[in-house]
Amino acid sequence: MNSKKSLLLLERFCWFSSTLLLASYAAAHLHANAGKDEQVDAFERQFSAQQELRYTQTNDDSAGTGTTDLTPPAPDMSLWSAHAKKKYDEAMKSSSEAIIAMIEIDDLALKVPVYLGTSDANLNRGAGAVTNAGFNNFAIAAHRDSYFRKLANIKKNQQIRVRNDDGTTEIYSVQDIIIVDPGDTQILNESATPTLTLITCYPFYYVGSAPQRYIVKAKLVNH
Repeated sequence: MNSKKSLLLLERFCWFSSTLLLASYAAAHLHANAGKDEQVDAFERQFSAQQELRYTQTNDDSAGTGTTDLTPPAPDMSLWSAHAKKKYDEAMKSSSEAIIAMIEIDDLALKVPVYLGTSDANLNRGAGAVTNAGFNNFAIAAHRDSYFRKLANIKKNQQIRVRNDDGTTEIYSVQDIIIVDPGDTQILNESATPTLTLITCYPFYYVGSAPQRYIVKAKLVNH
């Protein structure tokens, strides 16, 4: 009898312990998920604020007027592929997003309209701002067989002018030119100082899907 009571008590104890452990695990799991959700929300809030700051900030050397005409000139297609020319013509016949900036590199006789996002339509008609780049990193991508083909001749210390849609103008100086693999996302990391990152595929005249990426890094010099 005592043995049966002991077994019954042991069974109840094990059941109670199991229930307690499951409850503790569930509470910890909910707390962890809540923490993750808070981190995600915080990151999204921070990223949104950073993007808003990026497109509205001004600097001491170029006070914004609140608006500017960013109508792009007809592009120089002398180096463009036939495919790029066709895609450009098709893209320009369709509705277009607003231009958020204009990249101008006088040494290369290059002017490129920049749209928000890297959709096919945006890259066919100009360049696209990479929306998931880190803070202080203005990353812009364009095709190697159209606008950004001229980047093959860019050199260190050359200046890149960025005219924004709010009337501000930023001047960047080229600091580095590197070749990376497509999976190397460090080029999009946040930067301690305002940085311009230009991205295109490489080699420039490769037949087929280019295996690498050509990166131009430049720092802001007129702040």
